[in-house]
Amino acid sequence: MSKRQTPGGSLRVEAQHRLRVALDARLSPAQREAARSAARAHEQLKIVETADQQPVDVMVVSRVDPTGLAALASLGPLPVGGRVLVCCEVPPVRRALEVLACAATDLRCGRPIGEMLAAVAERACREARIEQLLDTPLVQDNLCGHSATWRAALREVVLATHGSRAPVLLLGETGTGKELLARLVHTLDEQCGRGELVVVDCTTLSPELAASELFGHERGSFTGAVGARRGAVAAADGGTLFLDEVGELPLAVQAQLLRVLQEGKYKSVGGTHWQAADFRLVCATHRDLEAAVAQGSFRADLYYRMAASVVQLPTLRERRGDILPLARRFLAECGCSEGPDALMQTLLEAAPFAGNVRELRQLMRRAAAAHGAEKGPVSVGCLPRAWLVQAGLIEYGSADEVSAGAEAEDVVRRWLEDGLGLADIEERAGEIAIRLARAMEGGQVGRAARRLGVTDRALQKRQRRQSETAPGQRDG
Repeated sequence: MSKRQTPGGSLRVEAQHRLRVALDARLSPAQREAARSAARAHEQLKIVETADQQPVDVMVVSRVDPTGLAALASLGPLPVGGRVLVCCEVPPVRRALEVLACAATDLRCGRPIGEMLAAVAERACREARIEQLLDTPLVQDNLCGHSATWRAALREVVLATHGSRAPVLLLGETGTGKELLARLVHTLDEQCGRGELVVVDCTTLSPELAASELFGHERGSFTGAVGARRGAVAAADGGTLFLDEVGELPLAVQAQLLRVLQEGKYKSVGGTHWQAADFRLVCATHRDLEAAVAQGSFRADLYYRMAASVVQLPTLRERRGDILPLARRFLAECGCSEGPDALMQTLLEAAPFAGNVRELRQLMRRAAAAHGAEKGPVSVGCLPRAWLVQAGLIEYGSADEVSAGAEAEDVVRRWLEDGLGLADIEERAGEIAIRLARAMEGGQVGRAARRLGVTDRALQKRQRRQSETAPGQRDG
């Protein structure tokens, strides 16, 4: 079975894959028997000879010295899934770093060989289950995508969720799916079965009312507080609190949120009694929070508290293999029986998508509306021309100039039919140009004149002449 390499180099295995374990020739008989006993007890482990030129997932050595490093070097390059080094003795730090730099992705040492190999096998089983979970309808029906970068992000979310209620911080550009991943965290958290997912958009919180929105308030605690009100923290008790764009949270409220995370209790605005709160915190932002900490606009203690697990979401540009599957899915959601045609597929794959998945979704909705009830695949003509220009896929002007020229011809034709001569047509066109230029420049004559390519004096003279002309002569 195949294996996948993920950021950080941790070992990933498919279900039923057996880890190939090589034994250093310098191991004592007792050490070799301990390794073989562990392999017999765990079906994920298989003792192999290194001479068969097959990738080795685990190497057991007595010590990491020049001879041990030479044995590692003889194994060749790292396998796709990474390699674990099991060492009977704890190596010096410098030597351990040398190993991790080139010969292994994980180093286990200082415990009995059987225990260390059992731990490696247990991790392999756990990660195989995670790989299976990523392919279930629970994930794929809500978070479509099979690209390596996207699966890596999903994998990190699952790892952060299982066995812990520590906060999760989701980083990524706007439109990358941070709220969808927050919902996945809530869904996978077995301890959140009795609570709700409460979403708070921190960009909408004013400094004056932010504390009330999060922690609630008592009657009369401030002007307009005609009654007591529960906050988001109370609503999320037993569930998940998702703070979207947490980088916008006012500093004064950051200190109160930190207390809740540290002590599990809070006071409502105007309240005198502490209230307990038990929830998982998930935060998301497109901002560089470390830079915000350095600038003093975000508390360092809160940042490190809520960044227990950090997941960086890839942009759509970094997961281009998912563009077409997503496009087909969005079109299907809009009722289209078929996906994009060949030309449209090529254009979608070449587009920058600065707005990421959100931009693609909106684009497919507009394309589906233009496609209507037509049969067959959705063609490139259903894509808005303005989007094609903005995406840099066509140059501005080609078709637009033709369309604008046709409209101008229609206007001049009507004027000619009305009996206007060349001088009258020039006069009317000039009036229109002046009116548009002044509107574009906010009524400033000097800037309008520069846009029209004339002097301020010439423009003012032209306007005086127009004002002296009878309205009936100008309007037509």
